[in-house]
Amino acid sequence: MDTNIQTQNSSDSGLTPLMQQYKDIKAANPTAILLFRCGDFYETFFEDAVLVAHELQITLTARGKSSGNPVPLAGVPYHSIDGYIAKLIQKGFTVAICEQVEDPKKAKGLVRREVVRIITPGTVADPNMLEETSNNYLAAFASTPERFCLAAVDLSTGEVMLTTGDQNEMTMLPEEFTRLLPREILVLADNADKMPVSPPWKHLRAEVHPRRISEGEAVEMLCNLYPDEHRARFLAMAPLQLRTLGILADHLLDTQRCSLRHLSFPVDYRLGDGMVLDEATLSNLELLANGRQAAGGALFDVINRTRTSIGARTLKKWLLKPLVNKDSINRRLDQVEALVKQPLALAEIRELLKGTPDLERILSKITLGSRNPRDLQALSAGLARVPHLQIQLVGAGLTSLADDMQPLDELTDLIDSHLLEELPANLNDGNVIAAGINSELDELRGLLRDGDEWLKRFEEQEKQRTGIKTLKVKKNSVFGYFIEISKSLAEQAPDNYVRKQTLTTGERFITAELKDYENRVFTASDKSVAIEKDIYEDLVARMLGYIDSIKRNARAIAAADAFASLAQLACENQYTRPVLLEDDTINILEGRHPVVERFLSSGAFNPNDLLLDVSRRQAIITGPNMAGKSTFLRQTALIVLMAQIGSYVPAKIAEIGIVDRIFTRVGASDNLVRGQSTFMVEMMEASAILRSATSRSLLILDEIGRGTSTFDGLSLAWSILEHISLHLAARTLFATHYHELTDLDTVHSGVFNLNVGVSHDEKSGDMVFLHKIHEGAASKSYGIEVARLAGLPGPVIDRAREILFELEKSEQDELGRVTRSLKPSERPQQLSLFSPGNELIEAVSRIDVNNITPIEALNILSRLKGMANG
Repeated sequence: MDTNIQTQNSSDSGLTPLMQQYKDIKAANPTAILLFRCGDFYETFFEDAVLVAHELQITLTARGKSSGNPVPLAGVPYHSIDGYIAKLIQKGFTVAICEQVEDPKKAKGLVRREVVRIITPGTVADPNMLEETSNNYLAAFASTPERFCLAAVDLSTGEVMLTTGDQNEMTMLPEEFTRLLPREILVLADNADKMPVSPPWKHLRAEVHPRRISEGEAVEMLCNLYPDEHRARFLAMAPLQLRTLGILADHLLDTQRCSLRHLSFPVDYRLGDGMVLDEATLSNLELLANGRQAAGGALFDVINRTRTSIGARTLKKWLLKPLVNKDSINRRLDQVEALVKQPLALAEIRELLKGTPDLERILSKITLGSRNPRDLQALSAGLARVPHLQIQLVGAGLTSLADDMQPLDELTDLIDSHLLEELPANLNDGNVIAAGINSELDELRGLLRDGDEWLKRFEEQEKQRTGIKTLKVKKNSVFGYFIEISKSLAEQAPDNYVRKQTLTTGERFITAELKDYENRVFTASDKSVAIEKDIYEDLVARMLGYIDSIKRNARAIAAADAFASLAQLACENQYTRPVLLEDDTINILEGRHPVVERFLSSGAFNPNDLLLDVSRRQAIITGPNMAGKSTFLRQTALIVLMAQIGSYVPAKIAEIGIVDRIFTRVGASDNLVRGQSTFMVEMMEASAILRSATSRSLLILDEIGRGTSTFDGLSLAWSILEHISLHLAARTLFATHYHELTDLDTVHSGVFNLNVGVSHDEKSGDMVFLHKIHEGAASKSYGIEVARLAGLPGPVIDRAREILFELEKSEQDELGRVTRSLKPSERPQQLSLFSPGNELIEAVSRIDVNNITPIEALNILSRLKGMANG
């Protein structure tokens, strides 16, 4: 890069008026990349140009000089700007769009420019810049020592929500930030110096809002954001709610600078009103695609049979926040069952949904100022399907959902009658409004359409009048319309012909009649576009009068699509309707893993049963690697989760006692980014589980303690499971290689053993995994057998067996077998892992040292020595 290029715009020495205008606007938006409209390009200068050229891999050039140095310049064509903005936003930058706000043809001097919108990662609303199936939230957070408030808005859909809570509910904030995954978090300025070392949003992007907002200012901002709402509605809010919403309102009003009528009034909700899923559970159960699993290997990929983007987003919301109210779950299941029982109606509904546009995001895009006529056309096309969907839903028995729909025939008729069928992507291109809407527009279009015919008639007229048969009437972009006569006949031109240009081959003339026509044609295009813009803006304004009804229809379409998706899933895979119970029982007969079976041939998955009830609450599961322990654990969690979103489940019978939280500790991996070892990650997850789990939770624990030494790991696994049994009483599946743990079923009434079945091939002697769960503990470990099947060399396997024999012998010599501790200081019926000489210790404890004789002491010492020597 040229080191002489100026990258500091602090000096205005020698700046042109255009560059001075740029500098002034940039100074007002110092934290944003300023995209400065210059004709057909958006330009960037100085530091922005250097940054943009690097990030977008475009050419860096220079324009003019400042303080004697070239001014860096990087620009992109206006028609492809969306793709470049998307790349910058994806990289975390903020972009300010600076437009020419007056017609350059009418400008006196420098064209006036203004920033019309600022786009931040949390305020992206263009569907082309967003993932179809995910929301894009901007969040605001404020807290006091006693309470907190979290607000979130998705500008692309108009959704706004708000939750408050006390110190107890604050513990659920990390899970809520994990669920929402806001692209941007604004923190109340008052909290800037009180930010916790480990904030609840963890690694998400957060920044302190630059302004301190009082309650009165917040009310004014919210009144500006919601001009149709009564002020009293905001005055009734709690101070912390007001200030949190004030942060959002201030940010949105500052960045959008246009109507935000599509925003819903904030919906208040409570943390804990659904099943709580933490980051580890989302990852371990692979609910969403994370880049680690095979394509289509996430649960959402399996259950998502939606036909619309809005339906997919709704289904994902259900997945990330399962219900915990039995009646609510059953209401969803009733809708799914109605569709399952009527496959023809289901097919009709899915066909109607197919291709339905994303009404939420289209409405938001139009409201925010998009002037792509195809958006309005798509909105009408989507709304036109509502009456047909309503009929099908009523026929299928989903009357409550059908009642939520509101056909808007008058609006679709209005839009369709005003717009042409074939539309440009930009209103400025014209040819948007249908014929018959405006007589002046029709006349101007006629003028433009019939131009060639007029020129032919005029040319023939002039040939007859002048007698010059070779006379031609032409036009070009430089000289406009003109009459061309060859040089030999130029002297015959009439007096009303005014010479316009002399050529080597002839002369070009203009007449008053031709000039008048030229003026009318050249202004006709601009006039017609201006008229079309006025008509279109009026059409949009009339559409916005239906905004609440449009949003209501969008929500109903989304729900119908989500229900139809779950019904289609159930029909395709022979799922069954779960039964929700009031108690804590989980009874699954022939349960299957919904994702694993998708990748197997039909019938290849071995189903398994599970019963957890009041007498069987913690299952210890043993068996070899690769035999299916982890699959069994995960499938149980997924069946419970699917049941509580209102889905049919992969099982013959599923009776589910409502679960408030699912916790998982599965797998072993370092978190290098956060500087945490495998064992530290394992213990942090275990700690979170023990702190937060309740008797209504479901715990999925796979190989607790394997990240450290054998004895440490065994001790921790033992203690953790014992704590769960004695203090939490949570329903638990505990897979382990520590076979010593299987003795816990003799001590704690809620603990029982399961094992994964294994057999051996009669001919080869190879171990065969049956993938079946059986009652009782596994008889032995099969690690070396698994290693042999994996292809380790024979000598390595043989040596491993020798070492194993010696280790097992040594362990027996040093540890003895696990027995019950009889020490009075310990809890009744607690097992003691490491008490090798219980008989010896007990004998010593019975000695009465105050009354023993020397001869008795020698005899006892001799007997103790014999016991010690075995």
